[in-house]
Amino acid sequence: MSNEFISDLELEQHIKNLGDRELMEFMARQVYDVSGVVTKHGKRISALEGRGKKETGLTGGIGAVIGGAAVAVINYFTGR
Repeated sequence: MSNEFISDLELEQHIKNLGDRELMEFMARQVYDVSGVVTKHGKRISALEGRGKKETGLTGGIGAVIGGAAVAVINYFTGR
């Protein structure tokens, strides 16, 4: 049996045709498959989110240094 269903209606029809034990086994397989996918993608998402924070912090720091230097140069030439 394929894990992919064409539509929700097809999935509902398949579930209605299953007996109690078959339904429990079907649900157990689905939960197991989904938990594997979630674990794999959870690690990738965490890595991507962490990298984005580092890049944002670095970019903000560089911008602050450049902005501070620009203000210092302007203050020097305006005689404040």
